[in-house]
Amino acid sequence: MSQRRKQNYQFVQKFQSRLSEEGLIYIKLITLKYLKNHEFVTNCILRRIANVTYDQAIVFYNEMLKRKVLKRIGKGSVTRYILRTKKSILLKTLRKK
Repeated sequence: MSQRRKQNYQFVQKFQSRLSEEGLIYIKLITLKYLKNHEFVTNCILRRIANVTYDQAIVFYNEMLKRKVLKRIGKGSVTRYILRTKKSILLKTLRKK
């Protein structure tokens, strides 16, 4: 495990399944950085890139959905999350054509 992964792991581990505001901000930054280069993020991807547990990822996603930062697409194991702004940008682009 790389030094950076160890640091991320240690940072997130102290939050267990409940996330503080600091924990949410940390995971949000990682997620937004990932979404700059990718169309969507999944629970599995988030757990890998942010070194969080399944429960922490669910708490994070629910909070971001509530704050209207992310939008959920699909259900169950195929659920994907996209930035709400990306969808509106995409729709505007498609309407112009």
